[in-house]
Amino acid sequence: IKPGGKGALVLWPLFGSLNQLLAALGLAVITVYLYKAGKNYFLTLLPLLFVLFMTIWSMFENIIRFIGKGEVLLSVITAIALGLTAWLLAGGIKAVFVKTAVSSA
Repeated sequence: IKPGGKGALVLWPLFGSLNQLLAALGLAVITVYLYKAGKNYFLTLLPLLFVLFMTIWSMFENIIRFIGKGEVLLSVITAIALGLTAWLLAGGIKAVFVKTAVSSA
């Protein structure tokens, strides 16, 4: 999309945020499992909240900067990532409040 042959390096500013979102997703899955299994879920909940908060904050700062620079592609991908993050967070919260049992093997 951009001249100069940078290719995928254009997406590099998003790599850190998306990588941390994957970490938060993994922590969210483990936290919900531990909660449903009746185990100590605070061991993963606190890191999850920290990683999620810092990543979302970073993504909002990035999207404001991308919009200011006129980076349409990065702005759209960041907005999609924020939307998916909200969707997954809502799914995790819903999973906590749905009454199902988890078998602990």
